[in-house]
Amino acid sequence: QVFGRLKYHCFPSLPCHTEFGACSTFFSFFNRRQEAQVAASPMEQDWRPFAAGVTASFLNVVVGHPLDTLKVRVQTAKGIPSGCFRNLFAGIGGLLVTVPFIGGLNFGLYGTFQSRLMTSHPEWFTEGGLGTRPNLSCVLLSSVAGGSLVSLLTCPITNIKVQQQTIKAAVPLTISTAMKRVGFVGLFKGLGPHLIVEGLGRGVFMVGFESSKHWLGVDGPGSEDSSLPKRIACGFWAGAATALAVYPADTLRNCLMRDWQGSVYAGTWDCLRQVLRNTGVKGLYAGLSYSLLLAVPAAGVTLTAYDVMMRLLTHPEHLSWSPHQASFRPCCLESRV
Repeated sequence: QVFGRLKYHCFPSLPCHTEFGACSTFFSFFNRRQEAQVAASPMEQDWRPFAAGVTASFLNVVVGHPLDTLKVRVQTAKGIPSGCFRNLFAGIGGLLVTVPFIGGLNFGLYGTFQSRLMTSHPEWFTEGGLGTRPNLSCVLLSSVAGGSLVSLLTCPITNIKVQQQTIKAAVPLTISTAMKRVGFVGLFKGLGPHLIVEGLGRGVFMVGFESSKHWLGVDGPGSEDSSLPKRIACGFWAGAATALAVYPADTLRNCLMRDWQGSVYAGTWDCLRQVLRNTGVKGLYAGLSYSLLLAVPAAGVTLTAYDVMMRLLTHPEHLSWSPHQASFRPCCLESRV
């Protein structure tokens, strides 16, 4: 985006395919109709998806971390943590510092990719080719692309979190100790399954949310029904669908990350083979009940908070609302396209 704007403002006569080498395809695809995009989407509006994502991701961590700890310990055969209630919040400190901003980045990338796809190829990525609302293909590609890029940042954080959650409660593990004992390369252990969880899982997450809003008539064209209970129900459905779709990859990822010494599993395929041999297919879904208890309320809170914050940031005059009849429109694109 930065280089595209520099090219447009500093070198308006320079074709996209010159002087950019391997980036030429990228620029020719995303910078088509650059003039219309810049005019319709001022740079000062680009912070809104990030700000809304930070708020939504912070709430996600607070609501979901205790159940996430239970899920990880069941997946890695460590059992339910004993002792005081605070053991359920092991590893939450680092998440509260990093995850809200990474979540904001994820939503920001999602909004940026979505806007680029809609403005460059409205006939492919908007409903009816009208250029006003994204279709499910646009939602899927944007969310998978954003989630896959952000997964490179979240893999080390998740690795440290899993180590903190699975270690004995009497021996607390600091972030610095976890980083020292695995090394830089070890922080990316389990990256393959992690890409599936964060990339494909993100696609299922957002498509499930947008499609369920369409089915329930929330924020549809000409529809005034944007009630908060329906929006939360859409988030519940998206969270449950995501948990069911990528849970086996989530189990493999956590098993690999817990085995930080590499003494049990030789890799992802060896981990899959051992899990199937020892516990069968049901071993891939160990702790699924905790995951559903985690995913459903967390997704309902996260997606609803993102939608509400985007509406309030785009239209500050809508600060007063009723939980049964709140006129919130879903996405940043009404001010972008």
